[in-house]
Amino acid sequence: GRTGWLAGARDAEVGKALALMHRRPAHPWTLAELAKESGVSRSVLAERFRHFLDAPPMTYLTAWRLQLGARMLASTSQSVAQVAAAVGYESEPAFNRAFKRLFGAPPARFRRQSRAAPSPGPAPGTPAPKSALGTRAATQAPKRAAKRAPRRGAKRRR
Repeated sequence: GRTGWLAGARDAEVGKALALMHRRPAHPWTLAELAKESGVSRSVLAERFRHFLDAPPMTYLTAWRLQLGARMLASTSQSVAQVAAAVGYESEPAFNRAFKRLFGAPPARFRRQSRAAPSPGPAPGTPAPKSALGTRAATQAPKRAAKRAPRRGAKRRR
């Protein structure tokens, strides 16, 4: 069958999960909650999500939040902390680390460089996103980072 974002959006269960994430990106989603809302088990949702989007749901959500944050940084005057909160990050430092991992520059520098651009595209010398949303590399970066830096006080799952 077909794969990709559009095919995933057309799938009943994956489409529901995508719609929820896109409608409410700042919500503290869990795989269990997305699966329940989509009407399937966690394992079925994760497997189908991987099939269509080549990434687990939470990895996709992280990349989506960072893409939204990049848009907000380029188009609003909200502070980095406000942008971080608006896209679902509880702390500005966590947003800064994740953002730099995906875009190759911290949010403040990304904003300065995107504002200096004469066109809607990135300014010359602006680091392009290391990969596009939905590609394996984009969705794997947050996953690798999560493995390296578990949350404080959280038990690491294998």
